[in-house]
Amino acid sequence: MCEIAFFTEERFHLQTQEDEMRFSFFFAALLAATVTQGASAASKAAITPLPPKQAVASEDAQGSGNGGVIAFTFDIYGTTNPLAQAMPALASHQMPATVFLTTGSIGQVGSPTWDDVKGWIDKGFEVDSRGDSNKTLVTAGITDDAVRVQIIASAAKLARFTGVYPTAFSAAFGKTTDHVTDLVRPYYKLNVLTDDAGSGPKVGFNDLTKLSPYRVSRLMVTNQTAASDLCEDIAWTARGKRLLVIGFGNIEATASATPGWYDVSADNFNQILDCTAALVQSGSLKVVTLSDALSMATLAPPPPPKPKAPAPAPAPAATVAPK
Repeated sequence: MCEIAFFTEERFHLQTQEDEMRFSFFFAALLAATVTQGASAASKAAITPLPPKQAVASEDAQGSGNGGVIAFTFDIYGTTNPLAQAMPALASHQMPATVFLTTGSIGQVGSPTWDDVKGWIDKGFEVDSRGDSNKTLVTAGITDDAVRVQIIASAAKLARFTGVYPTAFSAAFGKTTDHVTDLVRPYYKLNVLTDDAGSGPKVGFNDLTKLSPYRVSRLMVTNQTAASDLCEDIAWTARGKRLLVIGFGNIEATASATPGWYDVSADNFNQILDCTAALVQSGSLKVVTLSDALSMATLAPPPPPKPKAPAPAPAPAATVAPK
């Protein structure tokens, strides 16, 4: 027999009807996961309420209302954990960040634990979903149910083990389609595309005056990305109502020699933070989490509904030959 932890809406900070809808959608999956895993210590313990996150009341409260915003994001899967190098540097600049987590690897040998994840949240980081396993969602022959498992199981685990429902989803390897986005839409407020311009002018850039929440563009930094080039992009962001989403796959003392790998040297990373910090101090730029960026944005109108396929013509009535 399994003990099941019951949760209150307050613990998940359900503030809107949309949040309540998402909660009801995944609650059955949450209970199923609890029963499947048996009476583990995690399933016996009620989730500790986290302090409500302070809402972004206005752009003026965050600094200049005419400047841009930056969202630093980090992908964590398997034993890859860029926060080991990034967190001290971010803390020294008092910058928040967003983590995209592959939830199925948490607790495995060499991987972060759920206590680690809760510690990131306590430090002001946002933790969102990269799916439950490190698999692409656009594999030939993959079923909608298999995609939904990745989408829902990850949200359920994050809510169950951290007490906070995720805001954003970014598919592993950044590969997605319009159909996968439609499957993500009921469970997350943001869908982040990797190395895809989305609805913005170029990869990574998004218009805060007409943000498309399910086509948020993200620029991944590789070992071939020059810090000086990225600092120019950051400076351009500061000159308008823009959101630049920057992603890191790993940060090492020395970057790999393999061209195009998603690992960055610690020196390059620190240069990027330094040029960002200078613009923050000038009041022309803000560093935020993705959920804060969403609260600051004006959303673009949703796309028109897809036309329904015409109904098949009725079969002709059978005729009876006269006798």
